[in-house]
Formats: sequence, C-alpha cells, structure tokens
Amino acid sequence: MSHNFGDNSEDLWNEFGNPKTPWDRKVDILANLAQLEAHQGHWSQEIKYLQNAIELAITHDLIVQRDKHLNILSARAMHGAGNYLLAVEAADQLISYYPEFPTEIRLFEEVGTAYTHKARALVELRRFAEALYAFKVALEFAQLINDKPETAHSNLGIMRCLIELNEPENAKAHGMAARSLYQENRQLFSVCETDRLFARIHILEGNYVKAKNILKEVRVLEQHQWHMSHPETKLYLGVAYYHLGQLDRAEGLLEKVMDQNIKPWQTEFNWALVAADFLVEVLKGQEKFAEAERIALTRKALASRIPGAEASDEDEYVQDEIDALIKAGKSDVAEVASMEWLDKINNEGDIAKRWKAISKAIKAFWEQKKYSEIADFWDQLPHQSLDYQDEVVIRIKNLVTHALQKVGRLEEAFELNREVREDSRIATDSIEQVYAKENAARVLKDLKRTKEANSFKEEAMREYIKMGFNERAISLMDYFKKKK
Repeated sequence: MSHNFGDNSEDLWNEFGNPKTPWDRKVDILANLAQLEAHQGHWSQEIKYLQNAIELAITHDLIVQRDKHLNILSARAMHGAGNYLLAVEAADQLISYYPEFPTEIRLFEEVGTAYTHKARALVELRRFAEALYAFKVALEFAQLINDKPETAHSNLGIMRCLIELNEPENAKAHGMAARSLYQENRQLFSVCETDRLFARIHILEGNYVKAKNILKEVRVLEQHQWHMSHPETKLYLGVAYYHLGQLDRAEGLLEKVMDQNIKPWQTEFNWALVAADFLVEVLKGQEKFAEAERIALTRKALASRIPGAEASDEDEYVQDEIDALIKAGKSDVAEVASMEWLDKINNEGDIAKRWKAISKAIKAFWEQKKYSEIADFWDQLPHQSLDYQDEVVIRIKNLVTHALQKVGRLEEAFELNREVREDSRIATDSIEQVYAKENAARVLKDLKRTKEANSFKEEAMREYIKMGFNERAISLMDYFKKKK
C-alpha cells in the first residue's frame, strides 16, 4: 500500500465517494487520510481513520488489508496516540483470527508483528508477565522467517521482562543473543540498551563496581553520539553510586533524572518515580532530611496525577492485601475483599483487571474448599476474553479444573485440563505445570482411565517432592489409595 503525503484530502474524499472506486482502494484511501492526519500530529483523527479502514476491510472480507491495518493501528496507537490499551486490543484482534498456528509465510510476519506490538504495549503498561509470553511468541515467528532484527528485539524484550520479574539469571542468555545480533549489524544504540540491562543485572547480583563501569562507558557513547545520555543510564548509574556509598555522585545523577523527566512534554514518568525512590534514600544517607521530605512529597504528587498511576498503586495494594489474608488463613475475609474489588472493577470496564480480581476470588473460594461455588461462578463468566489474559489464564483454569473434578463434572474438567496442558504459556510457571499434571491424574482416575492416571500421578508426585511440596505429593498419593 502506498502513502502519498502530497495527496490532497479533498481529492481523496472525492475518489472515496466515487461509486466506481473498488473497496480495496477505499480502504487504502482511509489509510492515506490517517497518514495525513498523523503528519499533522492529529493522533485521535488518525486512529479514527484507521479504525474505519479496518471496519471496511472486515465488512468486505479484505483479509490481507484487515491484518495489515490492525498492525498499523496497534503501532500508531502505541507510538502516536500513546494509547497502550488500544494497541493491545488491536493486536489481540488480529491474533484472534488465527487461533491455530498459521501456515502461510505472510501470516508469520503479520501475526508475529502483532505479538511484538502487544508485548511492547504491555511493557509500557508494566504488565511484564504478559509481555514476556508475547515476546516469546514473537521470537518464534521471527526465527521462522529468519528476521534477524526482530529476533534481536524480541530477545531484548524478553531480557527486560525477566529482569523486571526478578529472574536475572534467565535474562542473560536472551541478552547475549540480542547483543550479538546488534553488534554484528552495527546497531550501536541497541547495543547500549542491552548493556544497560546487563548493568541492571549486575546491580541485582550486588556487583555494583561492574555495573558502574558499564554504565559510565555507555553514557560516554550516548553523549558522544546523541549529545545526551538515556534516562535509564543515568538512573542506574546513580543507583550503582548509591550502593557504593558515593552519595554525592548518586544525588547529582538522580536529580537530573527527576528534573529531565518531569517536563510539560513528557508522557513517560516512570524514570522520575524510580529516581525519586532512590534519591530519598540518598538524601537521608547524607542527613538532608528536609530535602528528602521534599522529594518524597514531589514523588507522591506526581504518582497521584499521572494517568493510571494512582489506580495502579491502589490495585497493587488490594491484591497484596488479598494475598496476605489468604496466607494468614483468613480466606473468608479474602473472599469478601475479592468480590468487593470485582464489583468496583466491573464499573470501570477494565477486562484485564477484572480477570485478576476473578482469579483472587476463585483462589479464596478454593482455599475454603468451596468447589461448588467455584463451578457456579465459572458458569456465570464469559470465557472468551480469558484466553487473552496471559498473567492469570493458567492459574484460573487449573483451579476451576480442580473444582469441576471435585463436583463430578469430569468431562468438562478433562477438557479444561487438556487446554491448560497444551497451552504454551504454562512453560513459564513450573508450579502450575505440576498442578496441571496433578489435575490430570485426579480426573483420569475418576474417569477410570487408570493407566494414564497413574502416569500423571507419578510425574506430579516426583516433581512435587523435587520442589519440596511434600504435602501435595502425599495428598495425591492418598487420593489414589481411595476406591472410587
């Protein structure tokens, strides 16, 4: 599809209104109009035209254009309008058209790109567990078509997510793969980004001198090439100095990060928030208590006024509170808190957050052995959107499978368990993997499929014992001793 910035919008509209203009050309015209609006910085109008182009392509079964413009919408929602939720939604819409692994070469690129856009938007939303899975799928597609740039970008994305999820050891191999490709292709900016992330790993591992040395080198290169250093470079160099006790140097760098990232033209404030957290500690370490209090107040003021930050902090607090109640054996109170949170979210219309609340409620029911309540709750839920909730889908399906088995709905339990075991996302959680095997063993035993049941039982027990979950292994063994 070509985009001609010289096209006059009036001429385009005249061509669009001509009854002889074919539908595929009309879709292109709307996309051209979107480009013209983007060229003038009219992001909302750009998005509107792209959505109209997609709707027209869907109406007239123009599949290639539908897929292409969904990816364009996802990218532009993210990079133009800064609407990360819309970026995820557009990517998910494209992905939903291909529930089975695609076989056409064209689709390797289109679906892979959709997963890439989804992953990057999820990183911006700080939903790193979901982003990790999306980056891994994007990596598979990139490798299938030997797309080296996307292979590098996906590995880098995986590295970042694993660091944010506190899995630095697993992040290293992906970082090395990304760095090798970037260096081979003279992508200096991306090599620097990879090295910044390696420095963060060194900080997590307590190797502050090595982190400092890497970040100083990266900063020199960034300043030479772009006349300024990246906020992340300054931030974690300041953090390294803080851990090394060089508080004056840490203070100067962290203040710069705050000052440069609280500006009228800024839309990403996370660097400033993280810098403020460390700067407060740096100032306290120098007994500058009044300044520390001022920075803490600035951080609080910023966090409560940027989009989604206050709600995000509140949601994290609610989730932590529910988890603490369950851990303390107060699952009945956790149940009430979960349902209250769910009621609140239902009014907001946030689907991803709604499934998180549902996950907490089901867990609270499960801890109280309220299996009938879980089954009834499951029956009332619309299941279509669950498969797009990468962070909670496996956990919810495992708990529901167990509940369905307990209430004797064995065929449904078996089918749900099969979905879990065949879902590639289970590979990221070893505990849920074993739980799925335990569920398979229990369901198959009740279905009188003894040989298969024993196989899953032995696997689950062996892995539970290896992980130190002896009580779960014994419980499963006792279940198999019962005659049923």
